[in-house]
Amino acid sequence: MEQDKKTNLKFNIMAIILIAIFAFSISPKTLQNDTFYTIKIGEYILENGITMRRSILMA
Repeated sequence: MEQDKKTNLKFNIMAIILIAIFAFSISPKTLQNDTFYTIKIGEYILENGITMRRSILMA
């Protein structure tokens, strides 16, 4: 009984790890790039703030 629980736990952990690896491997490169640019834009906003002056003048 104890061995079955250990085997079942190992199987579940291995299944979760393999599913995660599979999900990362099929994610398109564009999704990874979007995340990179989103992080960079967020850093820019934190450093410089958001000003609407420029967008109003362009409109």
